[in-house]
Amino acid sequence: MYMGFMKQGISIMLLFWGIVGIAAGLNLGFLTIFLPIIWFYSFFNVHNLKSLPAEEFYAIEDDYILHLDRIFGSTHDFSPQYRKVLAVLMILFGVVILWNNVTDLLYWVLPDFLANLLYNIIYRLPQLIIAIVIIVTGYYILIGKKKKLDKDETADSQEHYWQPYRPYQQPDSALEPPKEEHSQTDDTANS
Repeated sequence: MYMGFMKQGISIMLLFWGIVGIAAGLNLGFLTIFLPIIWFYSFFNVHNLKSLPAEEFYAIEDDYILHLDRIFGSTHDFSPQYRKVLAVLMILFGVVILWNNVTDLLYWVLPDFLANLLYNIIYRLPQLIIAIVIIVTGYYILIGKKKKLDKDETADSQEHYWQPYRPYQQPDSALEPPKEEHSQTDDTANS
């Protein structure tokens, strides 16, 4: 499979059919735009591998496309970030399955006019939720980037908190000897 590169072949198939499944299951048809990209990547990668000389071909290491071995290597080696992502995905898929089953039951129980109204609302709701999640995620990415830039600017301004001693750049008043001030009481006392 995939010219002997099993990990690459499995990851490309998983990516392709995963997008098909998510697009069909969540009514997100726009995700299918990525399918030709995956297919063309696979096509041109195979032709590139085929045209390599034998020694270069055998030197290529079989690795997952998205480095799935780092994510799914061992459940004990998961970093907390990957555990959170996996937990969110599992919760999301559980909610989708529960959502589909509950809505199917509601269509059986409700009258036809109410079932049709509910169907129109429920059909669009997952797409609306995903659109809101994408907008909120983009907003937090922008805010995080702005906070990082502001933090970098304050760090740069605080970095140069001292002035080096340069006697040749001192103002003229610093080089003159201090003037003695005489008060009027001193002048009258001397006269």
